[in-house]
Amino acid sequence: MKVLQQKLSNRESVSVSETGQREQEEALEKRRLDSLRYAFGEKVMEGLADSDVVEVILNDDGSLWFEKFGSMAKVGRIEKEDAWVILSQVASALPDNEPLTRQNPFVEGELPLDGSRFQGVAPPVTEFPIFAIRKKASRVYTLDEYVRAQILSFAQAERLREAIAAKKNVLVGGGTGSGKTTFCNALLHEMSVLCPDVRMILIEDTRELQSALANKVFLRSTQWTSMDRIAGAVNRLRPDRVSVGEVRFGGPCLALLKLWNTGHPGGMATVHANNAYSCLTRVDQLIQEVSANPQRLLIGEAVNIVVFLKRSGPPRGRHVEEILSVEGYDALAEKYIVEAVL
Repeated sequence: MKVLQQKLSNRESVSVSETGQREQEEALEKRRLDSLRYAFGEKVMEGLADSDVVEVILNDDGSLWFEKFGSMAKVGRIEKEDAWVILSQVASALPDNEPLTRQNPFVEGELPLDGSRFQGVAPPVTEFPIFAIRKKASRVYTLDEYVRAQILSFAQAERLREAIAAKKNVLVGGGTGSGKTTFCNALLHEMSVLCPDVRMILIEDTRELQSALANKVFLRSTQWTSMDRIAGAVNRLRPDRVSVGEVRFGGPCLALLKLWNTGHPGGMATVHANNAYSCLTRVDQLIQEVSANPQRLLIGEAVNIVVFLKRSGPPRGRHVEEILSVEGYDALAEKYIVEAVL
C-alpha cells in the first residue's frame, strides 16, 4: 500500500512539475510576442491587422509603405533606431535565424505573430535597416471568386478544374506580388472539392500554402534541412500528389519534377518568370545550376499546365494573362511544344 501511495505521489509531483513548466513557457511566449508587437509599433501592427493590406514595407529612407488593392501608399516613417529594434526582436523571435550582426545582416522567416513572411536586411548591406512583410492570406479564394472578379475567365476556370481532376501538374508563374501563391491556394481548394480522398505532401521554406484536404502533410525546409533533401524523403511518405510553394533553386526543382514524373502526378508549384513560356525556361535555368545535362525532355513531360499571372495597374490589377498546355519538348526544334488555352 505504501509503495502504491508513493507511486501516486510521484505521478502527482511530475504532473504538477509539467504543468508549472508549461505555464512558464506560455508566459515566456506571451512576453516574447508582446515585445515583438511593441517593437513594431502602432502603424506596422495596424497594417498586419488590416485584411486589405497585402504587404508592409520599410525603405532605406525610413518611409513605411502599405500595399493595398494592388497599389502602394506611403503611410508613415520609422526612425533608424526603431528599425534596428524591430530587426533585432524579429531575429531573436525566429527559431532558425542566427543573431543579427554585421556578418549576418539578414533576417528571414515566419513571424510568430501571424505566420507572415518576414525579410529584413541591415547594414552594412543597406545604410538603413529595411524589411518587407508579406502577409499570410487571411482566407482562401475560390476559382469562382476569381471569375467574378474578372481575374480569370469562366472557360479558363473550367479547364483548370479538368486539369486538376486529370492529375495534371500545374506550374503557376508570375512576377513578384502577382498573386502566385494565392492563386495556387485557390487551385488547392478546388482539389479538395474535386479529389477529396487525395493524400498531399506540401513542401515549403515558408508556410504559405493552404489546403483543406483531410489527408495532407506540410514539410518545411530549415537552415539545416534543404528542400531537395526533404523531397528525397517524400517517396517513403506515400503521397498521391506533391506540391511545392516556390521553386527557387535547382536541387528542389529537379527533385520535384522527378516526383511528378514517377507516379506522383497532379501537384502544383510556383516560379518567378516574365511570361508563360519563360516559366519553362526558368525551370530549365534552375536545374542547370545542379545538373550538367539539360533536363528539357523531363520538363516537357513533367509540367502539363502553365498559368501565368500578371500584375497591371488599375483598373485591371492582377489577372491571369495566359494559360499554356505543355505537350512535350521538341529536341530538333529546341523548343517546348505548347498550346494556348482559351
